[in-house]
Amino acid sequence: MCDCEFDHCEFSRFREVKAKKRHACIDCRRPIHVGERHMYCVGRWSEAGFSSWRVCMDCYNLWDKVTELVPEQCICYGTLRSTIRELAEEGNLDGAEGVAIIRAWGEITQHLPLPPALPPPAPLLDDLPL
Repeated sequence: MCDCEFDHCEFSRFREVKAKKRHACIDCRRPIHVGERHMYCVGRWSEAGFSSWRVCMDCYNLWDKVTELVPEQCICYGTLRSTIRELAEEGNLDGAEGVAIIRAWGEITQHLPLPPALPPPAPLLDDLPL
């Protein structure tokens, strides 16, 4: 059982499934396309109740590598990126396995589109013609 400050997980189940419709991975936000194998996860939390999410196989396999390298590390769903960053900053990913984890995360996320640009600011009242 993990000792983190997040809502306590009463149970969770993982099952490998094939997508019947398009989904998004909770960790890398990449699309999970129809027919793609991924992990379907469901759980119950003491405060939030039931929840379900989907994880692409790349992120799921990376979770395994991180927990093998740092077994005491709690990885909450949707926090793989921040967990890898924190572990790297703390020096827990310095060896060859750690470098491989950082490189794998970079490969998973390198093709993601950049967030949309912000719209130009609205003109100030002083700039409007009267």
